[in-house]
Amino acid sequence: MSLMHIFWEWLTELPGLDLVALVTFLAGTTLYKIFLMHQLHHKEKKFYIHQLQDIRNAWIEKYGMGGDPILVVQTLRNKTMISSFMASTALILIIGGFNFVFGVDFEKIRAGKLFFFSLQDPNLGIVKVLLIIIVLLYSFFHFLWHTRELHNMALILNVPNDQLEQITPLEPLEFLTKMYVNSGIHFTLGIRGFYFLIPLLLWMFHPVIMLFSFCGITLFLIRRDLGIAPYQR
Repeated sequence: MSLMHIFWEWLTELPGLDLVALVTFLAGTTLYKIFLMHQLHHKEKKFYIHQLQDIRNAWIEKYGMGGDPILVVQTLRNKTMISSFMASTALILIIGGFNFVFGVDFEKIRAGKLFFFSLQDPNLGIVKVLLIIIVLLYSFFHFLWHTRELHNMALILNVPNDQLEQITPLEPLEFLTKMYVNSGIHFTLGIRGFYFLIPLLLWMFHPVIMLFSFCGITLFLIRRDLGIAPYQR
């Protein structure tokens, strides 16, 4: 019997609400990311998330080449500290999740002593924890990539313009701008992973709570990032 067949049998035996919660989460997060990436590369600069991209461009144009070196170093250091903290938090939670999965006592689950697990199907509880680990891994690698881009920027900012023009076909300022905007996209996606952890954690208690929280968080993110800038009247 193939692994896919075993998975399909387990999936068809899931309680109705849990199956709806699982499908809604997987489909919803996938569609949200596709929509978000489309908006990030959209040409019309009318959404708040586009204005954030423009702010990053403006910062590079002002301070990227020959600007105040102290301000540049402090800004990059602060952003690196934040992304490193978020990546470290995700990694610690990932280790805790794996420790829980491999150290879980199935007898306690069946006896009802771990109230947030499905009492009739301990495997469903394990799947919930594994989904949390996957989302944390997603955030971890995005924060890691964000930190990597910032470190590359710090190195490039110390390379003379004439040498940089010989290395890359792009203009130095354009090259830095693309790198800085790309790092911001990775940070945005990493934060989104933490947002979507909330419904997964609430799924431990009941799938209906998970569904309401997932819909609420998704609508909040669309309104916050893909709507008109919240600070404009």
